[in-house]
Amino acid sequence: MRRRLLGGTVLCCLFSTAALAQSGTEYFFSMRLGSQSGPSFVAASATQGGAQTSAVTSCDGNTYYLASTDAATLSAALSAGATVQFHSAPSGTAPLNAPIVCMVQAGQ
Repeated sequence: MRRRLLGGTVLCCLFSTAALAQSGTEYFFSMRLGSQSGPSFVAASATQGGAQTSAVTSCDGNTYYLASTDAATLSAALSAGATVQFHSAPSGTAPLNAPIVCMVQAGQ
């Protein structure tokens, strides 16, 4: 199992860690490069399973799991200086409507 710490400074936290651990919660990382009109999202899981086997530690201090292709996308966005944020929302919430939990990295 690989673990990666995502760089960046936590700028703001909107939810407590206990709230994030609730079942029925979905997690997302959003990425926005300067040339994009809107953010792109990848789904994350609080538990390892299925295709979500690549571990990352988010700006909230918790470990989440992404599909390997999503982990590669996230890593590329971080390397490119993209704005990356971590989101959490009740199940069924569209990624675009998921509140931001914390900032992983501010764009350059």
